[in-house]
Amino acid sequence: MAYFNDAFGDKAIDLRVLIADFTQHFARVFAEQWRRALDRGRRFRKMQRAAECLGRPGVRRIGLAGPYDFLPIENPDVKPVFFHPNSPPESQPIRYVSSAAPRTFLAAAPEDDLINPERNTRQMATKLQAVGVPVTLQFYPRTNHITLIGAFAGPLRFLAPVLDDVVEFVRQAPAR
Repeated sequence: MAYFNDAFGDKAIDLRVLIADFTQHFARVFAEQWRRALDRGRRFRKMQRAAECLGRPGVRRIGLAGPYDFLPIENPDVKPVFFHPNSPPESQPIRYVSSAAPRTFLAAAPEDDLINPERNTRQMATKLQAVGVPVTLQFYPRTNHITLIGAFAGPLRFLAPVLDDVVEFVRQAPAR
């Protein structure tokens, strides 16, 4: 077990409990924010604005470990985040794939325990490619759901070249 001594005394703190408490708190806060956004219709308006931008030059899409097709929700840890069992089918980004979508970079950790990378990332890439959208698909074996984005930061770049790949994607080919 991983323990460290409390700075205010001799009390040992189990890091697993600390991380679990933080994760539960984050999930509650995130779920509340998500609920508010849905209630006000902001998410729908955001998708409309994004759809309007799709044909504009210079637009690209970058998705990292995204929940593109997460129903039915199987992981009990993420059920509260997506209001299970009240997640509407319209909440699935994969339902909105269109040939008007911009060039897309999708990345995931192959052993992600929060989102299924095959069901989410690979299926999104396949569906986009099927309608003619150019897709760059990357899997980074030394990462997980959290360290995939963490690899953008200097101390974690040794895990995967995520930052380099995203920068190259943005620089390289013109947008569609």
